Amino acid sequence: MRPPRGAIERLGAHWRDLFIRCFPIHARSRSGFVVPIWDRTQRRVYERMFVEDMFPLDRHHGLVAGDAPVVLDVGAHTGLFALSVADRWPQARIHLFEPVPRLARRIAELARLNGLEQRWQIEQAAVDVSSGDTTLFTTRSALGASLLRDKAVEVGLRRAISVRTVSLADYCAAHRLDGFDVIKLDAEGLELPILDAALPIIARARLIFAHVFPPRSTRAAIATRLAAHGFTEALEEQRGGDEHLFVRR
Repeated sequence: MRPPRGAIERLGAHWRDLFIRCFPIHARSRSGFVVPIWDRTQRRVYERMFVEDMFPLDRHHGLVAGDAPVVLDVGAHTGLFALSVADRWPQARIHLFEPVPRLARRIAELARLNGLEQRWQIEQAAVDVSSGDTTLFTTRSALGASLLRDKAVEVGLRRAISVRTVSLADYCAAHRLDGFDVIKLDAEGLELPILDAALPIIARARLIFAHVFPPRSTRAAIATRLAAHGFTEALEEQRGGDEHLFVRR
């Protein structure tokens, strides 16, 4: 076990983090897109996405027809999933939902840096079962967020902000979309209500990456709902934990 850090080491880490926040490091995706790294959390997400192949799109790209899939990213965080999609399909049309204002601005900056503004539709909103306004619980650093009050209490999310919510049915009607080819669903425990409310839309996809938050959402519950529409779980040795991939062949 690593011994506790001393005062000087903690101070050094603080100044290092402050420097990186003010002057982000520019890493690169596999195809050369710019990825700003401004803190340790972003660095870890970058590693999982582009080094550890967290979302193995290349392995299953044959299920997606054409070179310009329509992609849905629910819980977009800082946009790195969308960037990994652009690595594989540069012409992809991507619809990103992120309710935390600071993170939505990060996504917009990422799109600008890489010339993707015309292909990314960025919504500063949370996907929910209905459209409107609600309260999002988060932290000052926005490292965690949830629309669920009971979950917020459990994990200590004490900052409350008002956010816009959008149902997938309303969004698709407004944008004349029949569905999506690739979906990432990370709604901090609301995955099952969203799935139930928009299953005909979601079930049109070929690849669905779902982050589960037991006991509110589980792999088994999502698998059961998707199985009726021809989806099977893609079991891969390197995957596990709370990230699951469902494919329709």
